[in-house]
This record gives sequence, structure tokens and C-alpha cells, in this order.
Amino acid sequence: MYDTFLQPTDDEHVYPYITYDNVLVWKALKDLAQLAPQYAHLEKTASEIKDAIMTHCVQKDAAGKPYFGWSIDLNGSHDVYDEPPGSLQLLPLFGFCSPTDEIYRNTVAMIRSPEYKYSFANSPINEIGCPHAPHPWILSLANSLLCGRIEHCRAILEKISMDNGIACESVDEVTGYCTTGEASATCAGFLCHSIREALL
Repeated sequence: MYDTFLQPTDDEHVYPYITYDNVLVWKALKDLAQLAPQYAHLEKTASEIKDAIMTHCVQKDAAGKPYFGWSIDLNGSHDVYDEPPGSLQLLPLFGFCSPTDEIYRNTVAMIRSPEYKYSFANSPINEIGCPHAPHPWILSLANSLLCGRIEHCRAILEKISMDNGIACESVDEVTGYCTTGEASATCAGFLCHSIREALL
């Protein structure tokens, strides 16, 4: 597995091995292996990374249900967490698992449950945030679109004003007004892409 000291938000990690980041490495190596014969050996490395993810990153809750931990230390410690700029919700999009996979479904249920601090599950704008900006993120809305939660996202889009109609980093969970990251071009581009993909 590959370690890092920064999460997708550029905030420091809790544990050094981040599940989402290692899935990205797996995907990159698989794609490289298919590009040309000189990269074919990377397919084996990608397979080893996936095996390591499934061995070390899959945890179990008190009822024995498996889920993906956000980050781990290879000594049994992990955290339950998610970040909109690099969400565990996107694992099926990369082909890492099926949307119907039990581990994936349990993971999504955990980070969207009212018990998870940054789910905002009981708020009018019920999308995921994180400590970097502790409000629902527009990137999380885009992630939900890519995951097929179209009616959920349509209802939220009708409630939020963002930054005078321009995509921003995060919005207030009740009013839908911009809280951080006014006029975020990267976010706007990803939101447009997600809307297009969801409606195709």
C-alpha cells in the first residue's frame, strides 16, 4: 500500500494509508498496464494493491458488518470518515467494486447516517461535509449525482442559491447559501460534468 500525509482536502491525515488514495493508485496502474505492452507488468502490482486494500482497509462494525475504513495504520487502527474532494462513494465509478457490493453499501450507509458528524443527514441540505469546511459540500452533491442519486440531488439543487447561482465549495445546511469557497471554478466544472453524466 502507498502512504501519504495529505488527504484530498490537503488537510493532514489521521492514519498514513488512505483507502481512496490507494484505489486511485490501483486504477492508475491498471490503466497504464492497458496502454502499452511495456506497462503490462503493472497489472500485477495493481492486483497486489487491491488485495492489500481488501485485507487492511475493510473493517467491521459492532454487528460484524464490513465497511471501508477511511485511513488505516496497518496495526489495526482506522477512522470512519469521508471527504467530498475524494469520496469513498466514488469507488464503483473507478471500477473498484460494484454499487451493490455489501462492503461499499455499508460504507455509504455509515457516512450518510445521522450518527456520522459530517453527514448533515437531518438537515434540508443533506450532503456530506468535512472539517476543512464543516458544511455540505457541492462536490458531495456532484458525487451523489455520479452515484445515481438524481432525485435527491434535484431536490437539493432547487433549494440552494450557492454563490448567487455560481458553484461554491460549501453551503449552509439550512439556508443553502454559500459558506466557503465563493465562485469555485473547479467545483463548477465537476458539478457540470456530474449533471451531464447523470442525465445521459
